[in-house]
Amino acid sequence: RPIGASGLESAIAPLPKRLIDRIMTPADLKAIRRHLGLSCQKLAALIGVASGRTIRKWQSGQSIPGPAVRLLRLLADGSITPDQVKNAGARQN
Repeated sequence: RPIGASGLESAIAPLPKRLIDRIMTPADLKAIRRHLGLSCQKLAALIGVASGRTIRKWQSGQSIPGPAVRLLRLLADGSITPDQVKNAGARQN
């Protein structure tokens, strides 16, 4: 169940299993980002990467690091919500 009031997680429904069970392609990343309703900049801030430019590079074919792939898969399949990711990051700061 979604937590928090940001609304980022409110529209998340599970993505097709094909996006979760294989290596993440640039098209997969873009589909997940759009599914979450986030800009490149907002997705970058959510998962803790330098900037939206990094997300755009990944969407253009640059290799996506394994930890980012795992986090994106968890977000895509609804195992975790964007607010849970944000809250975890806030506790570390």
